[in-house]
Amino acid sequence: MNKKTRLIISLSLNLLIFILVVFATIMSLASLWPNKSLTLEGHGIENIKYYTWQSNLFAGGASLALFIYQLLVLLNKKEKVPFVVYVFKFVGVVALLVTFITVLFIFIPIMLINNNFVNMYANTNFFFHLIVPVLGVVSFIFFDDQPKYKFRFSLLTTCSMNIYGLYYFINVLIHLNPDLSVDSKYDWYGYASNGVAFYPVSYLVTFGICLGSALLLNYLTQLIQRKLFKNEN
Repeated sequence: MNKKTRLIISLSLNLLIFILVVFATIMSLASLWPNKSLTLEGHGIENIKYYTWQSNLFAGGASLALFIYQLLVLLNKKEKVPFVVYVFKFVGVVALLVTFITVLFIFIPIMLINNNFVNMYANTNFFFHLIVPVLGVVSFIFFDDQPKYKFRFSLLTTCSMNIYGLYYFINVLIHLNPDLSVDSKYDWYGYASNGVAFYPVSYLVTFGICLGSALLLNYLTQLIQRKLFKNEN
């Protein structure tokens, strides 16, 4: 595969990611899904409170930015894609991985107890929990011509999770009941369901998933691209 072919595949995947994010968002906000009983989402703009939504919207925007610059390179309007655009894609894909891994290894096992795990992949969740994260990882590792990132950029990818985690924790503290429990509408992920003191454990687990995903993604990308494209012309 030559560089031009890889560039075309990469920009096509990035455009597809953006289109799917927009499609799934509109379908949910406008309540257009035929079987609404299969959804675990909130109502309308309320969905923005979920990290799943925020990570997908960010990744969709980052993919669009990368697509635009890649198209300019393909049309010889730009010499190369700016480094910062690749960084945005890196941050976006790591956020998607946090969503993907958390759903697959934490939420689905919990849902299996209630026999309704299919809801995690129904309607908009099908795109936000599965399709967009998979496409994001595939495009990043195999086609995006990503640079090698130093450790500080892997730490940078945790910023979105840290900001969200801080907001979530403050929201939980504000809405504590006298018995120190928290209503589910304020603790929508159930991180404080076993007591607010358990929240730091949830945070540390999520932080580990985020940083570990960033480091592994960077390592695998460099390893695979060196092997597959070392003779690329």
